[in-house]
Amino acid sequence: MSEDLSKQDQSDPIVNESPAEKINYARLTGKKAAQLLDSMEDLADRAGIEVRYDALKSGPVRATSGNCEFNGKPLIVIDRSMQGQARAFALARELAAFDLESVFSPPLVRDFIDFVKDVGGDA
Repeated sequence: MSEDLSKQDQSDPIVNESPAEKINYARLTGKKAAQLLDSMEDLADRAGIEVRYDALKSGPVRATSGNCEFNGKPLIVIDRSMQGQARAFALARELAAFDLESVFSPPLVRDFIDFVKDVGGDA
């Protein structure tokens, strides 16, 4: 990758928001949830992590998301039936399993991932 991962992407709609602007994550819906999800997907892409939304078969144990290595590359899979807030929490929970310190992310994205990691990641 020749791209400097420490540079901010000014096209990201939440890059310039301050972490001091507290978000009530329990009420994360609509446009804010979509922006946060887009920013986390961008973070994953810049970190070389593929994110897929697929149907996860139900069985004795229902999985809503997970991460693994597939063909030598990190992969996050999230149940495509999840929407909005639940999808954002699932992606944050899975991203928290990776070392992303060397990849720039807006403060609100980093705070959200840390919040989800601290509370266990359930929406």
